[in-house]
Amino acid sequence: MSNSPLDEKDIRRVLRRIEYEVQTVREEGFTTPSCWYALDRLELIKRICERALAGDKLASVFNFANESEAEAHYFDEPDAAS
Repeated sequence: MSNSPLDEKDIRRVLRRIEYEVQTVREEGFTTPSCWYALDRLELIKRICERALAGDKLASVFNFANESEAEAHYFDEPDAAS
């Protein structure tokens, strides 16, 4: 992992994205008996983590309409996940 192209900023973005998805589940994810939405978000978090661990600098915006550096800036704000 020491050779990962991710820097602190990239990792913080990923962590904020995970926080964002967890908050979304808290707000919306348990409304069906099977909790399919919560499970869908967990799968998304898993894929975000896989991409981050593989060194993808845009892992924080995985599955966004536009996976770009400009979009990733959303997760630069400490309260983005709020």
